[in-house]
Amino acid sequence: MEEKRYIPPEELLKIKGLSEDDTRVKLFDPQLKTSEWKEENIRRNYCISKGKIIIEGDKTKRAEPKFADYVLFYKESFPIAVIEAKREYKHPADGIAQAKHYAQRLGVNFAYSTNGRGIEEFDFSTNLQRSIESFPTSEELYERVKSILSENIPALVTLAENPLTYPVYYDPRKIPYFYQLNAIKSVILAILKGQKRILLTMATGTGKTYAAFQIVWKLVKSGYLKKVLYLTDRAEVLRDQAYNEFRGFGDARDKIIEGKTPKAREIYFTTYQTLYTGDESKRLYQVYPPDFFDLIIIDECHRSGFGTWHGILKYFNKAIHLGMTATPKRDDNIDTYAYFGDPVYEYDMSEAIEDGYLANYLVQRVYTNIDRAGGISLEEAKLQGAEIYYPEEEPERIIKDYYNASEFEKGISIPPRTKEICKNLAKILETFGPTDKTIIYCVNIDHAEDVKKELQNHFAYLGYSNFAARIVAEDKVDKKQLENFKDSEKIVPVIATTVDLLTTGVDIPSVKNIVFLRTLSSVVLFNQIIGRGTRIDETSSKYYFRIIDYTGATRLFSKLKEGPRLPPGGLESFDYFLKGQVFDAETQLPIEEAKVIVIPRPNEQIQERTDKEGFFFFDKLPRRPITLIVFKSGYIRRELKASPAEEPSKVFYVSLYKERLPKKPIIIDKIPIYIETEEEISIEAGGKLLKKAEYRKYSQKGIQEKIVNLEDLKRLWIDDEKRIEFLNDLSTLGISIQIISSTILQRSDIDGFDVLSHIAFDAPIISRDERAKALLNLKQKFIASYPPEAREVILDLIDQYRLGGIDDLKPEVIKLPRFEQKYKGVKNIINKFGKPDIFHKTINKLKELVYVP
Repeated sequence: MEEKRYIPPEELLKIKGLSEDDTRVKLFDPQLKTSEWKEENIRRNYCISKGKIIIEGDKTKRAEPKFADYVLFYKESFPIAVIEAKREYKHPADGIAQAKHYAQRLGVNFAYSTNGRGIEEFDFSTNLQRSIESFPTSEELYERVKSILSENIPALVTLAENPLTYPVYYDPRKIPYFYQLNAIKSVILAILKGQKRILLTMATGTGKTYAAFQIVWKLVKSGYLKKVLYLTDRAEVLRDQAYNEFRGFGDARDKIIEGKTPKAREIYFTTYQTLYTGDESKRLYQVYPPDFFDLIIIDECHRSGFGTWHGILKYFNKAIHLGMTATPKRDDNIDTYAYFGDPVYEYDMSEAIEDGYLANYLVQRVYTNIDRAGGISLEEAKLQGAEIYYPEEEPERIIKDYYNASEFEKGISIPPRTKEICKNLAKILETFGPTDKTIIYCVNIDHAEDVKKELQNHFAYLGYSNFAARIVAEDKVDKKQLENFKDSEKIVPVIATTVDLLTTGVDIPSVKNIVFLRTLSSVVLFNQIIGRGTRIDETSSKYYFRIIDYTGATRLFSKLKEGPRLPPGGLESFDYFLKGQVFDAETQLPIEEAKVIVIPRPNEQIQERTDKEGFFFFDKLPRRPITLIVFKSGYIRRELKASPAEEPSKVFYVSLYKERLPKKPIIIDKIPIYIETEEEISIEAGGKLLKKAEYRKYSQKGIQEKIVNLEDLKRLWIDDEKRIEFLNDLSTLGISIQIISSTILQRSDIDGFDVLSHIAFDAPIISRDERAKALLNLKQKFIASYPPEAREVILDLIDQYRLGGIDDLKPEVIKLPRFEQKYKGVKNIINKFGKPDIFHKTINKLKELVYVP
């Protein structure tokens, strides 16, 4: 093998003049062929990151994408190794750090670095790095992987068809991204290990349903599983989206609806609510035997808590339960994580935005005077000339003086506020794009109607009768409005006002504006709503979206990065009691036969009914607050927290109100409402939304922690590999040269070196043009030391730096059309310098001189 790789010295000099791509073809590919790797198992320039979408004014551009030079696949759909290829004159191990980084992101065991002659291998199963003479074959690598996996999965050795390596469903229009392959492999591995409860956490817009389809495809087609149930929450549109995503199964799929319970298919789709229809003695899901399904997929599993899918999963407890959510673990979904366990794979929104698979966003916060104050006093409103209307039909209603902002449009309605907000929103939409698709989240359906009316009237001049539409669950008659709103090619409706219908699951890629007119306290719900805007939509040229916040909902961005507040560790004791009495809130009489449910543990319910005196009693409860649900026909259902007691005699009282028509809000009219503050917070970094000044300070601190002074920055900057590694490190902190130059400094004519030196060390800003001129004027002796024909190339290289910066000062630049056309080929340029290594040294010297003070 060593003789085959021997290259004469004169050939080595020629290789140094080749591009990296040509070097791969001439040196690396033959090595893989020698090791019997088939072409269909080799992926060159495999995309790891598309490049974060950077917003510059009203335009966007992408940061540099990241590609692994080679990713090797076992049987086409099972990634197994990463190779980083370096130029021949580099050390064979120069790319091992990058290869290891990509291997970890891809979830593969083997990382390789090669210069075409030597090969370095890193094996993550042993954490050993070694030099090898040739690449292992595909089968050799898989046998090493299988021997590791077999320790936890003995059945892997005897499987007739391995679902791990079974091919994914192939559709040339939709190839799995690296993180989707990670998700597929992670879930299947957990299933093969015998795990019965599995959680997959992937950000909205990253293809959870598509990943689920590929998981099921591999498991069913390999013969590992036979029957699969896919559960969605409430909306039929979510069920149908999943059904359509699984189109590869054709007639092997079916929907379970009321009156239709098919049993001869492989894949079934339905909603929790459909399965729960029927009385307590015979729910619809009980039509199926408890062992009918092998796998149950619970989509958006954080939504349904333990009210609906508790009974369904308990009934089908022999099946594997795969929960899918877009929401990382937080206080208000911790029970979901307690049931399923930690996710086997997680790909969150910040990662997906950083990798360029999701749209980036801007935030605009706007407050009226009363929202800024946090509420309104009726007495003060009267002093300002307000007219207040109290609902006449509710004389017993308790009227209070002060209403918090969270009560707006619930207990109190302020039409001037709605009008002022809609006026301001219309101005914003006209500024950035009056026909950009917009979802507005309102307090209730009446509020959604009022907002729709205001905006429809404002934009009536555009000539559309349905420019704005109310899309809520209660409006069942007009499903066409939702379909038209979802369609990127349909102009109207442009604006959708909603309450809860468009908070999760519904795919509307073209949405460019998310508007908060309701207050939020749930991080989970906030995350889901933001997810409506994160999809990239090339059809409508949507690469970023705008969040317009009138209620302070975006304060929850900071909590997205926080984990839940967990109780102290240790085993819980279940030795407390809960005795209670349920009574009518108005008559104070006890309520008999009320149903009472407690939830002592995740996915565990205990229930009983109250006796003639309205009492209930539970024992063996934890020593912490638990959820208590109380309801009876004719009364409003209550869900509250109750604290079990050490003594069984302590009584917990629960009052229920009779059902009646919703109370109408108090109306405050003719009160001065105006926009008090309006600010754009355009930059996200370090898990926080920052203003420009805050981002500048944050970037300064981040750079100074990595670089001591300007000289250190210069030495690092002129080394291509160190510069790229440094910029990658900054990127992980959310520090972007493009954002600093375009948004903070508002200069597009400066080098990245000057961006960083100015921000970190307050150095004067020098443009690329000024640096190029200085090099020409001050370094005449250096330029004159070359033959005339070489000087012309040097002048063109300096000019190329002026246009593109240091990234254009590299040997490959001479393959650009301007050089090719002028000099009639790469070879002619190299010849002007005599030898390839002299040409390389010249470029390195230019990089050094361009930054001389």
